[in-house]
Amino acid sequence: MEQDSTEILREIIFGRKVVSEALKAGKYIEEVYLSKHFNDNIVREIKARGIPLRRVSEDTLSFTCGSRHHQGIIAVTSTFPFSDIEEILAESLKLSYPIILVLDEIVDPYNLGAIMRSAEGAGVSGVIMSERRTAPITGAVVKASTGAIFHLKIVRVKNLLASLKNLKKKGFWIVGAHMESDKEYFKADLKIPLVLVVGSEGKGLRDNIVKECDFLVKIPMLGKIESLNVSVATAVILFEALKQRFYQ
Repeated sequence: MEQDSTEILREIIFGRKVVSEALKAGKYIEEVYLSKHFNDNIVREIKARGIPLRRVSEDTLSFTCGSRHHQGIIAVTSTFPFSDIEEILAESLKLSYPIILVLDEIVDPYNLGAIMRSAEGAGVSGVIMSERRTAPITGAVVKASTGAIFHLKIVRVKNLLASLKNLKKKGFWIVGAHMESDKEYFKADLKIPLVLVVGSEGKGLRDNIVKECDFLVKIPMLGKIESLNVSVATAVILFEALKQRFYQ
């Protein structure tokens, strides 16, 4: 049964950095579980906010979050606060050359989290992704983003193509990352109101999405591997766009 993103009622997040970022961002945390020997300044902040806190064994933490990399702390959060496109557009109006990131069927949670981390670091106005065939926002995604996901405006839409058409009407240029493009990303003018679209790990951008793009860019590869991991490729292009805005 396919999971509806609006039905995510509780999520497990884990790791010192991730829980700390959730607190800073004002994320609603229902409960925190700590290992019996966990000792960190974050405990004082958790107690100050009146968040219920329980001491449990390391094995209980690992079983609860499904990972041994919890660093002695996990938290139970409420439904992820998705935004809407109007909020992203309002954020983009604050900038001369905004960047919006669009994800076409990213299914691996660790790639999704890493992409979110890069997007937040590059100052994107928001991230748009399809509801279907996209990894849900889970503790693994949050962990991979190191908490950056809490500082992003993220929208899930039923029709990605319709959203791109709408953004184009708003004056954005739709630029797709595609290894068959004849234009290297660093030769393209990205100092524009930019919508960067990246595709799934195995298939890349769908054909109908490619047709909606104003132009495509690629990352040249000199080795025997044809392409980079999607999260790495996204970071490379986002920070080229950032460089063109502030360092040229």
